[in-house]
Amino acid sequence: MEKSSNIKGVGEKSSNIKGVGEKISNIKIVGEKSSYIKGVGEKSSDIKGVGEKSNNIKGVGEKSSNIKGVGEKSSNIKGVGEKSSNIMGVGEKSSNIKGVGEKSSNIKGVGEKSSNIKGVGEKSSNIKGVGKKSSNIKGVGEKSSNIKGVGEKSSNIKGVGEKSSDIKGVGEKSNNIKGVGEKSSNIKGVGEKSSNIKGVGEKSSNIMGVGEKSSNIKGVGEKSSNIKGVGEKSSDIKGVGQKSSNIKGVGEKSSTIKGVGEKSSYIKGVGEKSSNIKGVGVKKQHKEKIVC
Repeated sequence: MEKSSNIKGVGEKSSNIKGVGEKISNIKIVGEKSSYIKGVGEKSSDIKGVGEKSNNIKGVGEKSSNIKGVGEKSSNIKGVGEKSSNIMGVGEKSSNIKGVGEKSSNIKGVGEKSSNIKGVGEKSSNIKGVGKKSSNIKGVGEKSSNIKGVGEKSSNIKGVGEKSSDIKGVGEKSNNIKGVGEKSSNIKGVGEKSSNIKGVGEKSSNIMGVGEKSSNIKGVGEKSSNIKGVGEKSSDIKGVGQKSSNIKGVGEKSSTIKGVGEKSSYIKGVGEKSSNIKGVGVKKQHKEKIVC
């Protein structure tokens, strides 16, 4: 005969037993409106991958040859199985890489006044070919017979005999062209404090892959056989090249999947009155049982 104190739930204070004597609101799912619970009572069309045609889902039922890196020879994939010395920025001293650890004043366009940079914030009339009448530009809109050594039909030569409106940047209003006549504050990296730009003026040790031993970087200098999905037969990879009917929940009618698209009243404990569920909202009682 065991002492009852050795048996869980016998002779314990009811407050030690989950769900006994607790306020219903403390217990997840019991007495909640079913609309709070994902997938219960929803239309199946709201749930990704349920009831969809399998060809809507990437990698399911596809020929493996359509998926990059699956079934390929590892030598086709950049950085796999290569000597690390072939890959720019891996294992190099940071001083070899432009813009890393440099004073921002050494880098063109960073922290400069916008007026120092050609084409930024200028009046469009200062920039060749922008906003001019096409008749001012040699070879545009001319008859081909005016151009020395061109014996071809003018329609074969780009920019000859064309309407000027067909040629990018000729006769256009300057505000259609990126960087022309714009306020310099609209252009990334111009007139900004250098500290706002990643990799400029930083200690090189803060930048991943710079000055590191190549052996620290995944996929660099490794045998290709160590990397999942590289050089494998596509049949070894789950969901690639399979018939969609082999994969649970893909292309199935939603009615086949429990809890999806069902009325919440079919699912135990959802939307029920708490009094219908055993042990919830029971008044505390001290019971002593001796089990022989």
